[in-house]
Amino acid sequence: MLTYCLVGSATAVACRAICHHMSCGVKNYDMERLYVTPADVCKITGRKTRSAQQLLKNLKFLLKKEKHQFINKKELADYLGIDVELIELP
Repeated sequence: MLTYCLVGSATAVACRAICHHMSCGVKNYDMERLYVTPADVCKITGRKTRSAQQLLKNLKFLLKKEKHQFINKKELADYLGIDVELIELP
């Protein structure tokens, strides 16, 4: 899905559905994030930030993911043994 915005110029620039330009005013509140961050793990498990980072690192290792790849909420839910519906990402 493409939306159009003006980014400091007179011509319309095609932005992705989630626009990273602060000045364009395009907002998409109905889209949920696709990956889990250490802050999310802290909120879900009650762990400290460093422990959450280590959990994600261990999970990446178990799933044989590379450093640049992300963990999604289904993978985290399976690892923690909880329902995927219990994980809500902003």
